[in-house]
Amino acid sequence: MIDKIIIISFIVFAIHYSMQEGEIFGKLGAWFERNLPEKLKQPVFDCPVCMCPWYGSIIYWLVFAPMTIESLRPIRIIVPIGTWIEWIVVVIAAMGFNAIINKMFPAEGENNEEESQVKKIVTCDTEVLNKIVADAWQDAHDKMK
Repeated sequence: MIDKIIIISFIVFAIHYSMQEGEIFGKLGAWFERNLPEKLKQPVFDCPVCMCPWYGSIIYWLVFAPMTIESLRPIRIIVPIGTWIEWIVVVIAAMGFNAIINKMFPAEGENNEEESQVKKIVTCDTEVLNKIVADAWQDAHDKMK
């Protein structure tokens, strides 16, 4: 299931990125920007987290859902309940994965007054990091007493 989550997440990011100015579908993104109502911009092209339920569902049902001869009958489509549950879990998890990626690597031009936790740790001075670890150990030691 994790493979489906990551694949959907990366495809959604690819769609989002390819519609940025200067990219292959940049003109389509600009057209969407001019012509779509505000409420539709984020789920269509402007927000990888908001795009996940829509694009993720399409990807899941076209690529990952089990397609058997029985389920291709136009009169009756029977899909096991586990597939429906997995679809919901995969799409919501892909949304969460995209949210984490957005927080770790904010887009240029976003309000970056508060750096992400990952960047704070990575750019942290060694002395500060040692103090944080020492304080955590001391707190744990004090609680054990």
